[in-house]
Amino acid sequence: MLDHVTTDAPAKLNLHLGIGAPRADGFHPIASIFQAISLSDTVSVRISARPGIVLDCPCDCPPAGNTMYRAAAAFLEALARTGAALPGLSMEAVKRIPSGAGLGGGSSDAAAVLKALDVLFPGALPRESLMGIAASVGSDVPFFMGSACSLARGRGEVLEALTPRVDFAAVLLVPPVHVATGPAYAALDAFRTAPGREAPSPEALEEGLRRAARSYREDPPGSWTFANDFFPALSAIHPELARGLDALRAAGAEFAAMTGSGSVLYGLFGDPGRAGEACRALRGSGLEAVEAFPLARLPLSV
Repeated sequence: MLDHVTTDAPAKLNLHLGIGAPRADGFHPIASIFQAISLSDTVSVRISARPGIVLDCPCDCPPAGNTMYRAAAAFLEALARTGAALPGLSMEAVKRIPSGAGLGGGSSDAAAVLKALDVLFPGALPRESLMGIAASVGSDVPFFMGSACSLARGRGEVLEALTPRVDFAAVLLVPPVHVATGPAYAALDAFRTAPGREAPSPEALEEGLRRAARSYREDPPGSWTFANDFFPALSAIHPELARGLDALRAAGAEFAAMTGSGSVLYGLFGDPGRAGEACRALRGSGLEAVEAFPLARLPLSV
């Protein structure tokens, strides 16, 4: 029987991100294409003789507030309901994905914990329970449990798998600005109070996602016209975001956008060699840039 599992926890890009008006529960419905990429954290989970959960992870919150800890605690609570004896757990994360960047690092780390526990305790919980735990920890966590590319609806937990594209490379640009998710939604809502900037209807949100999905399947990245609804509102507040997109396009990106609520920007290149050249050029100009590639499969998918 295994007593430890170490796995990658990949980042994701929002290739397209439409956002509707806030619902009665306060959440905004989204319509997005999630694409997992090679930039990743490394997560280790070990069964321990010491009761409880021990977490070694650089984070800006108490351990019990970390997504990895919450995922592990929820798994153990569900395991306890089966009558099984509860193990102690020791967990560690080596972080490479910038925090609060729109790349889903915290969500991916939580999913990595759940997938590792599924390996350590095979069959202890059914897939439906694992996915339910994932959704309870965070809206993006279910994505990192399954396909490397998906259409995402609802809060991001309603998923429809797409066959991943692997015929492009990405250059990620980390601008000198931090954008928290809550303030980003508040900025978007305020931006939409002006005439002509209303949130899309549910029908328009779905039609935009369907068009984006067709383009993803059929068109080269240079022909993609995907949108991120956050960008107009946030770039008006943080002009560094618009300058970052300009830098990516000037470096030869065939498509450039912001991921999630930011602040990371990315450019896509059909030729990995050109992506590498662009990444080096951006670094040479003093910008923080990272090269990455789309994934065809997520580690330990359930």
